Amino acid sequence: QINSRIMKARRRIIFSSIVVMVFFLVWLQFDIGRWIIFFNKQNQSPGDGQIQRLTHIREFCRRREKNHNNKTLKFGDSFIYNDKKKFVYCRIPKVACTTWKKVVLYTLGIVNTHPVNTSLDTLYSHRMPYMEDIKNKTGRIRYIQNHYFSFMFSRHPFDRLFSVYRNKFMDPDPYGGVASYLGYYGPIILRLNGKSPFNHPTRTIGDQKYFDISFEMFLTFLTKGGLNADDHWAPQTSLCQICKYKFDFIGRFEHLSSDSNKIFKRINTDLTFSIERDYKQRTIDMLKEAYEKIPVKLLIDIFLFYKDDFDAFGYNPNEYFHFFFI
Repeated sequence: QINSRIMKARRRIIFSSIVVMVFFLVWLQFDIGRWIIFFNKQNQSPGDGQIQRLTHIREFCRRREKNHNNKTLKFGDSFIYNDKKKFVYCRIPKVACTTWKKVVLYTLGIVNTHPVNTSLDTLYSHRMPYMEDIKNKTGRIRYIQNHYFSFMFSRHPFDRLFSVYRNKFMDPDPYGGVASYLGYYGPIILRLNGKSPFNHPTRTIGDQKYFDISFEMFLTFLTKGGLNADDHWAPQTSLCQICKYKFDFIGRFEHLSSDSNKIFKRINTDLTFSIERDYKQRTIDMLKEAYEKIPVKLLIDIFLFYKDDFDAFGYNPNEYFHFFFI
C-alpha cells in the first residue's frame, strides 16, 4: 500500500512537471508575456498608443541586439524623403504605400489633387525621391536622419499576406501585375509545391494562359525559399530596418485614417483622410474563409517566418482566428 502511494505521488509529480514544461515552452516560443503586457498597455488610452508602439519596438531591438546591430542600414527603394515638408517615409508594399506615395507627390507640390483622387497613371509617371539616390552624400543623409520627421505603417502579417495574394495572383486589376507575377513566379511556385506543369489547372488572362496558384501554394512557396524574393511579401521589419533607423511615428494600417491625420498635422499639410472602412468584420470574414483551408502546420511555419513582424509591432496571431494554444 505504501509503494502504491509512492507510485501515485511520483506520477502526479511527473505529470505536473510535464504540464509546467509544456506551458514554459509555449510561453517561450510565442512570447506570451510580452504580448499580454503590450496589449494591456495599448488599451490604456488613445494618447498612450504611439508611445507604447515606439517603446515596444525599442524593446524588440534591444532583445535582438546581436542579430541586428552588425547589419548596415540599406535604404533601397523603401525610404522616401521629402525636402519640402521635411519627412522620411518608409514604404511597405500592401500597407497603404500607394496612397502615401500619392501624399508625397501632393506635399511636394507636383500634383494638386487630393491623394485619394490622384490616378495611378499620374503616380507612376513620377519617380519618388528615394534616399538610395543620395546614399553617397553622407552629410545630407546624416542631416535628414537627425532633423526630418520619420514614420512608417505596419499591417497584421496574416492580413498583408492575403492582400498580396489577392493583388498579385488572383485580382484581375492590371495595375496589380497579376500576369507578370503568375508568369514569373507561377512555374517556381508550382515546382516548389511538387506539382506537375502538365496537368495543373490554368487560367487565361488576355490571350495568355497561366498556372492557377492557390493561396496554400503561395504560402508554401514562402516557406521554401520565397520569403525575400519580392518586397510585396518580405517581412516588414526587414524592409524598414526598424532596429537601424529610429522612427518618430509608427502608424497602423488598421487605423489608417486617424494615424495619417496625426502625421498630416505633424508635417503641417492641409490634407485629411476620412476613409471609412468596415475593416474588422469584413477582414475577419475574408481571412477566416481563406485561412481555414490552410493546414495548421503550414500556418505555424508562416507565423515563425514572420515572427519578428508579430513581435515588433505587437500583432496577435489569433486576432482573426484561433489556432495557437495561447
